[in-house]
Amino acid sequence: PPFLFEAMEGAQGGKKKRKQYLNKSITDKERQKTRNDLRDFIHDINVNKDEMQKIENGKLLKKFDEGETLNEQVYFPSESIVDLEAQKALTRTAENGIRGRSHRIKITMNQYLKAIADHGEDEEGGPDWTAIGNIAAQFIAAVPATNFLGGMMFKEIEAKRPIQRSQKRQKVVNGPEEEPEQLTDTKNEEKTHTEGRVHTLRKLIKKRAKETREPLNLFEIVINPESFAESVENLFDLSFLVKIGKVKLTTQNGWPFVQFNDYSKDPQQEELPRHQGLIKMDRVIWQDLKDDLDIKTSFVKTRNKSRA
Repeated sequence: PPFLFEAMEGAQGGKKKRKQYLNKSITDKERQKTRNDLRDFIHDINVNKDEMQKIENGKLLKKFDEGETLNEQVYFPSESIVDLEAQKALTRTAENGIRGRSHRIKITMNQYLKAIADHGEDEEGGPDWTAIGNIAAQFIAAVPATNFLGGMMFKEIEAKRPIQRSQKRQKVVNGPEEEPEQLTDTKNEEKTHTEGRVHTLRKLIKKRAKETREPLNLFEIVINPESFAESVENLFDLSFLVKIGKVKLTTQNGWPFVQFNDYSKDPQQEELPRHQGLIKMDRVIWQDLKDDLDIKTSFVKTRNKSRA
């Protein structure tokens, strides 16, 4: 549209001399007048924004020119803040006007080409693209030029220096070479040792049962007066004999007794009642049992006196 080209021509204008900010020759009275003019400018935009948004009437373009004139009178930060508010109000009004116009007006290709043709003709009677390009150049030439890469393309690439890493020195051991000690399977050894203790305890209980024909006090069997550790081991081994049905536990006057009887060979062993129980054993209880039962010798021979 014609008014668009007029705006672009007005904006072309040529380069202006850069003004000097913080100009001390400007008086306080002049600065106050500039601020008042800018506030009146903002007020006028807010009051007449509906009329200015009708871009075809030219009022918005005149307001842009007025804003440029006021901007030339700004030299200090306090006036710049008010000037920014004015430019913001003017830009917002223009944006709303353009958005509203895009919904109301549809420009066809023929109208667009006619506007270009009416704006200027070359020697052959066609559009003067040079003149049109000069007007639009400052608005559409936003892509930066690539000639700044020219120097970099011819720069010689320096080869990286190879990194020399020092080799690790191997430690020299002058001592005699020895093979590591071969480890045996301690788990199987321990299992065999435990089975041997359980078997020994079973034979001792069986032998005593034949001699006395009576149940044996559990603590007289397991307590070793010379070793608390082996007393615990004996109690542990006795629990295996109970589990596999080689002995039976009973109670007499509140004391636990052991009765030898090989229930593992009973065809109805699966139907026999099964119970679980806990027996606490610590050094205090061990010492009290030795004294109460007057145990002087161990039912099971001491295996290691150093563990007493």
